[in-house]
Parts: sequence; C-alpha cells; structure tokens
Amino acid sequence: MGKTVDEQYVEEVRQVGAELAAVEPTAVEPAAARREGDLGLGRFIPPKEVDGRSPEEVAYAAIVQQILDADTLDDVLTPIEAVNVDQVLGRPVEVLRFEAVESDFEQGSAWYAAIQVRHLDTGEQGVLTTGNQGVLAQLITIMMRDAFPVEGKFMHTGNPNRYGTRPIRLTKPDWESKKQT
Repeated sequence: MGKTVDEQYVEEVRQVGAELAAVEPTAVEPAAARREGDLGLGRFIPPKEVDGRSPEEVAYAAIVQQILDADTLDDVLTPIEAVNVDQVLGRPVEVLRFEAVESDFEQGSAWYAAIQVRHLDTGEQGVLTTGNQGVLAQLITIMMRDAFPVEGKFMHTGNPNRYGTRPIRLTKPDWESKKQT
C-alpha cells in the first residue's frame, strides 16, 4: 500500500531538513541575530550586500524589476503590495524568488522572507512576507538547489504550538492537510 500524501510530505520535510543540516554555512550571522526564538538560519543566507547595495536597495530593486518585467499595462499600473502569507493560505502560487531581509523584531527569527510570487489562479504577481522559520528553511533549500521557480501553496500544517499558532509551510499544489483549520 502506498504512502498517504501527509506521510510523503513528512518524509520529504525530514529529508530536506537533513540535507540543510549537512550544508556548510555560507555566511556568519551577526551577533544581533542570536536571540530568543531564532534558529540561526541566517548562516545559510548569502551575504546581502550585492554590488555594493544594501539589503533594502536589493529588495526595492526586486520590486522595480517586477514592474519592468510586467506583461501588461494593467500589471504596470497595479501597485505591488506585500502581504503576509497568512492572507493567501491555500491559494496556488508560483514562487519566483525570495529575498531574506533582516527583521527589526527583538524576538524570533532574525530574518524574514520577501517572496515574489505569481498567483496561479489569476496570473497576478505579488510579494508575500513571512518570518516563519520553517518556510524560510524551505526557501533557502530551494535556493541552494537552484530550483526556482516552484509551484505550491502555503498551508497550515501540524498542531498549534504553545502560543496557539499553527505552523505554515510551502506545500505541493495538491497537498491537503488532514487537520481541520
């Protein structure tokens, strides 16, 4: 008998986690990044200064590039607003790329992801944000494998933590949780 979709997903997450743990860090995290709740994923994020530009300049350049790459005049005239992945749970997306941006929060992850996506149901492009360290680990792994773009959807997975928050993960487009939302 074959594995269920949930069993396949858990197996793949474990495999990716093992591969990520075996990777040599590419950068040294700043001391400020070592704080309560941070898992240290910053060591897998390449240095953010690109061609002498700050992380903020790189992020804005990505938005400008998205506008320049627009297919239609409607796309050019539609403002690109970053929204939290919570607002698009279950909606199919194509993840085009992401930028890891240092977080200003005092606790939790020292990084958050600014994710450039194309919504598969409408074709519209957008930017999603999340500080979820599981999602950030997935995006880093996809980047290290040079596998962008990738299709999927952001979904709640697993049980709530002690604060009542359910984990969010980027899943395959056809993955469905057995848990009730």
